[in-house]
Amino acid sequence: LVCFNFLIFPLYRTTPVIAQPIRGVQRQEAKRYYVEDGTADPPVQVVIDRFKRLRWGAYIHPRAGRRKHLYRKRPHVVAKMDEHILTSRAMSFALDNMLNKDWRKPKYYPEDIYEPYHCRTGVPWDYASYKRRFYP
Repeated sequence: LVCFNFLIFPLYRTTPVIAQPIRGVQRQEAKRYYVEDGTADPPVQVVIDRFKRLRWGAYIHPRAGRRKHLYRKRPHVVAKMDEHILTSRAMSFALDNMLNKDWRKPKYYPEDIYEPYHCRTGVPWDYASYKRRFYP
């Protein structure tokens, strides 16, 4: 302790016992209510604008900067920038937590450009992709 003009200052900082995190205690999410529109649990608008949720739970989004400085980029890089990316499982869970139940429901749009991606193929439980045995 250092004493200046009868004030005592500690040489190190301590955090109070109340502010220290407690391990093993699960935190509960607080449900937010908004007076403007009367909704509880509003979705994050950025997720709605940037990502498209597929019916099997993954999200698809275009590459970042796909329309920026195209004159600088080589043709094969410009072609790669037009691709879309599927999110990982952890990212899909995080995006699901940012949306409410209305946006997590599967949506059906006429002339949907993402229609080929709504059916998941190439997984072991996709029996439609396997050729059936022919018995004469």
